[in-house]
Amino acid sequence: MKYLPNILSLIRIISVPLILWLLIQDLLIISAIIITAVGLTDFFDGYLARKYNSESLVGFYLDAIADKTLVITIYLILGIKLLLPIYLIIIIVFREGLITGAYLFKLVLNLKFDLKPILISKINTFLQITLIVFICLLSINQINQFREVMFIRNFLITLVTMTTIVSSLIYIIMWLKAVGNE
Repeated sequence: MKYLPNILSLIRIISVPLILWLLIQDLLIISAIIITAVGLTDFFDGYLARKYNSESLVGFYLDAIADKTLVITIYLILGIKLLLPIYLIIIIVFREGLITGAYLFKLVLNLKFDLKPILISKINTFLQITLIVFICLLSINQINQFREVMFIRNFLITLVTMTTIVSSLIYIIMWLKAVGNE
């Protein structure tokens, strides 16, 4: 049970090429199902690590790599396919690059500050995955012709945009404070 959280993170990383292939092949319903299952591993790896007191530095970085790899690659494909607004893709890739850069600076410069995920970041990841699944499900014939469905799509895009920007700003502030204290 001790290694299960890390195994779940590895499953997320390993699933990325399959998900990308499915998205490129326009197998969006299958993609939605797999992305949902993979998204659940993100919740369970953290939950199990806390429950069984098996949180580790390796697990922390595996989880971060899994999240970044999954989110960046899927959003890039959805952006290339023009299924989401380009501004959203740019904001998300910028945020993920920003956080990755902060991790790398921390390691390279041997800084001691804590970069654990904040609540808004966890909400953001959940909303990002939810939006991905919703966009994939829009491929079901005729469903995107309903105004309510398009309202939900646009609402999710707005939420993801807002939480991405807010979490980016909070991480920038946290990083600047931490670097200033080093």
